[in-house]
Amino acid sequence: MKKIFMVFALLVVLSGCQLTSSMSQDEYDKLKNELQQELENNYEALNQEALEQIEIKLRQELIDENNNQLSDIEKMIINVVETKKGAVLGVSNYQNDVIVSTGSGVIYKHDETKNEYYVITNHHVVEDSDKLSVVLPDNRNYDAILLGSDKRTDLAVIKFSSDKIFTIVDLADSDVLKSGQFAIAIGNPLGYDYYGSVTFGVISGLDRYKYIDFDEDGTPEFYTSLIQHDVPISPGNSGGALFDINGNLIGINNMKSVEENVDNIGFAIPSNTVIKVASILETDGIIRRPSLGIKGGDLEDINGAYISEIIPNTSAYYSDLKPGDIIIKYNSVIINCFADLRLLIDNALIDDEVILKVNRNGVILDINLTLIESPE
Repeated sequence: MKKIFMVFALLVVLSGCQLTSSMSQDEYDKLKNELQQELENNYEALNQEALEQIEIKLRQELIDENNNQLSDIEKMIINVVETKKGAVLGVSNYQNDVIVSTGSGVIYKHDETKNEYYVITNHHVVEDSDKLSVVLPDNRNYDAILLGSDKRTDLAVIKFSSDKIFTIVDLADSDVLKSGQFAIAIGNPLGYDYYGSVTFGVISGLDRYKYIDFDEDGTPEFYTSLIQHDVPISPGNSGGALFDINGNLIGINNMKSVEENVDNIGFAIPSNTVIKVASILETDGIIRRPSLGIKGGDLEDINGAYISEIIPNTSAYYSDLKPGDIIIKYNSVIINCFADLRLLIDNALIDDEVILKVNRNGVILDINLTLIESPE
């Protein structure tokens, strides 16, 4: 390019110069003809490179002009998408060598010594799979291994190996989220034709306790605290990311309300739950759950879970709970009967910190305890 430019420049100079005493007309004409021939021989390359340079310059000018018109919020959203979308992959569930469902997954950890990437997704995305793969935007895929899955929290951890460098998400502290914060979802709704779709909204509510009846037998098996948001999500977004405006992962999308008269009510598993469950599934493959360590039942005309006996060496035994207490609240959840309490304990994790509000002979007390594993 430099040589072509010099030839072009000399030709321009010669075209505008008068003949000097040191150069004859024949010499002048010969030099000019040689330069013209050199330019013609390189015209195609000159033309192509010049066009490329002009295109690059115009593109940058358009980007700069567009950026000047964007609001600060728009720039922050674009930054989240550009810097974090690489951490959100497709997840394909194979059964009998056929893809039966697809979803999304989020890379949250990288083992550099083994070139292994750890991906969090939903249990229902990988359920009953014979084989799993993670899928890239260009439809390339890597075989993935299921490390562990938990139906109650609807979380699963898979891993894959690659020399390619992938983005790793940073996890936010979901306990400090506020209603009204912006939220950004990235996932693969309705399959990979819409790979990497971005939607935007706000956090609508926190600590939304949801009953889920997995087997549709009328008895809920899943009851946990979720983030409610109005970010549009669809099937295929399951296992995908919910980011805050700073690009930190605040949750894993797992469901939406599909009632006929309901719009834009989606739910995500809080990031603090995600990282706690994922760290266990990575190593153990399953979630061992705690017990409270009480016996009891319901009392007539009195709401709550009545304690008739406390079992030794259990969570209750090492707390200030006493026989005769009536548990009326578990953290922020009202307890109407013993079954309510049992469902909450069944969905809890070992080392969860719990505040129980109890009625002790008409006096309302708060009892703090740490849930531990059931004794053998």
